[in-house]
Amino acid sequence: MSTYPIAIHAAHAPPRVKASSYPVEFATRLAGRDKRPLGDRSEGDEAHYPDDDLKAVLVEGQWRFAHRDGRPYPPRDGSRS
Repeated sequence: MSTYPIAIHAAHAPPRVKASSYPVEFATRLAGRDKRPLGDRSEGDEAHYPDDDLKAVLVEGQWRFAHRDGRPYPPRDGSRS
């Protein structure tokens, strides 16, 4: 039996050091903030930001970002989204 918690509050997780993969429009607004875990990282994991035009879905180990209406944001690294 695992002793790991099923879930933790993001504020209790250590900040991430990896650069943000958020779309540029949002990454610039979040510059300088601590980055905390997003979801549980299982395939199909999703996050919705109701105050912003942003939805994140984990696909094949990569976060894909889209507008609320489903239009994808351009990828930050030039790859397909």
